[in-house]
Amino acid sequence: MFIGLTFTVVPYSIDLGIKRKKILENIIIKNKGKIINLEKINSKLIPDFILTSKNVNNIFDIFPRKQIGSIPKNERSNFLDIIFKRIVNYEWLSNCVKEKQIINVDDYIINIDETSIKKKPTKIIFSQNNNTNVEQLKKELNISSTDDVSTNKINKNLSQEETYINSMSLNSSQNSNINIKDNNHNNYLSSNSSSSFISDTFEFENDLNYIGLNNEELFDKIKDQVINKNNNDESTSGEIENKEIPNSINSINITQNTFTLSNKDELANYKFSESQEIKSPSNFFGNLNKDNKPISKGFSKKKKKKRIKPNCFAFDLGKSNMNTNKNSHLTNEFEKILEFHENEGNKFEALAYRKVISILKRYKEEINDPNKIPKIKGIGPKITEKIKEILITGKCRKSDNVSNDTKNKCIKELIKVHGIGIKQANEFYTQGIKSINDLKKISETLSSTIQKGLKYYDDIQIKIPREEITELFKKIEEELYKILDKRFLKTEVVGSYRRGKKLCGDMDLIITRIDEGKISGILHTLVDKLTEKKIIIDTLSMSDNDDTNYQVFMGICKLNNDSLHRRLDIKVYEKSFYPFAILYFTGSAYFNRSLRLFAKKKGYHLSDKELSNRYNGVKIPCNSEEDIFKALELKYKTPEERDI
Repeated sequence: MFIGLTFTVVPYSIDLGIKRKKILENIIIKNKGKIINLEKINSKLIPDFILTSKNVNNIFDIFPRKQIGSIPKNERSNFLDIIFKRIVNYEWLSNCVKEKQIINVDDYIINIDETSIKKKPTKIIFSQNNNTNVEQLKKELNISSTDDVSTNKINKNLSQEETYINSMSLNSSQNSNINIKDNNHNNYLSSNSSSSFISDTFEFENDLNYIGLNNEELFDKIKDQVINKNNNDESTSGEIENKEIPNSINSINITQNTFTLSNKDELANYKFSESQEIKSPSNFFGNLNKDNKPISKGFSKKKKKKRIKPNCFAFDLGKSNMNTNKNSHLTNEFEKILEFHENEGNKFEALAYRKVISILKRYKEEINDPNKIPKIKGIGPKITEKIKEILITGKCRKSDNVSNDTKNKCIKELIKVHGIGIKQANEFYTQGIKSINDLKKISETLSSTIQKGLKYYDDIQIKIPREEITELFKKIEEELYKILDKRFLKTEVVGSYRRGKKLCGDMDLIITRIDEGKISGILHTLVDKLTEKKIIIDTLSMSDNDDTNYQVFMGICKLNNDSLHRRLDIKVYEKSFYPFAILYFTGSAYFNRSLRLFAKKKGYHLSDKELSNRYNGVKIPCNSEEDIFKALELKYKTPEERDI
């Protein structure tokens, strides 16, 4: 059916993901069509149809900016004109297959925003008068290297709305003759003023305002731009010897370290250090006051390092702020979408929604008027539309769709089994295993870890009362201090228990030696003793006894014969790791992600074992959680304040 036709399928939004893309491509190939990969598309290779989601509204939703930028400018406009006519809703292909014929495509063409490509204004460039820059300019404008530099005529077609440079005469002397032609009016403009720019490139925007000016007016306009271009620039350019600039400037001359403005009556010199980098004549003036007089501030000052505000991060919410979330009616809907993307393994989409949820939870005012949705930094137009939809209808179609999605429901159920992650759950789903009962039917073929996860599945789903964890901790401590004296050990229950929760998902215990002794032997000996006491019922996984820095046990425990089976994790860290491990495993997950992001912005790497410089790897020693917060220049947060 598609013989001779070429297609590109671009996944976008929830209705056209990677898996549906593969299905569509298989349909195309089965019907004799040909697939062209997105990255191979250019001005010479354009497919007949670009299939994507109807939710696309920007050309950059389909093409990376670099890919469009790599197309030559003279071909880019024609390329985009063709592309815009070939972006089709993928439903067209589905309907073609249903009808068993190629149907009219007009109703399926997606009208995306063509103004998303913003053309930068062309600039006229006045370069240094030396052979290197002249050769480079000739090369950029495709001028033959055999032409005489002094008589070159440089022709370059620009858009109708921009000035056409008919000719530019360049020479090695200090005088530059500039001829500009208005293509519509055939007027030549020239400036024979003695202006010399013997520094780096000076450029000003090619503007229609330069058309129709006589020589004197053109030179004055260039002069004004040189003086006023950087009025708002914070940096200064050097020490200014004379305080006043002549009102009437007839010449501009730059030598190695002097910038001279002169008129008939007076001469003003502006001197600079030879070591100073000169980028353009406009930089020589520094800041000017309202009377166009330079303000002397000496040499450029180093820019102050931008201070990162902690209140822009989720970890600064604290428990009290979380209890007063004024936009829970919005965040509840977005959390459903977040969970879906996490289950699908869509890391970037999940990260985007996690940020949105964090921003809305921090927002101090309730958003309840669909006609007056405030502009909030970090909330884009697509999320704003969803917020409006929630405020009008009370729900979000996308969150409803993902909540009712059969696959999403199955993945959520399967990942509750210990030993099954997102990837494994997706593989089970494709094999037709869509529930816990389905897993139990094939339990003999599963790994021992998943078999144990299934065995204790029902008990593990029930939350553990805080009081039960306290009793378990006392029994574990009792056995631990039989191994080594209490004076040499330090242990603490972390996770939701340390954050003050009344109900916890599991028990997470961290142990360290506070003397200089080795940790090897502690974990395995403790597990053996707890197994003898029938507190540990089963082992899911455990580190080798030879590990010297940290060891981990994951298993199933039971307080007594009448209690349920519970998940127990025991981690033994060396002394230097202990503060970082306590911070990391106390959580919450939101708090940890936000704190690690803050550390990264500050130039650090934070993990469960260290705080180090991201660039040179130097470790920052910390003896407590308080030291970690202090190193990051943050106010200490109690475990209860981290429950976000």
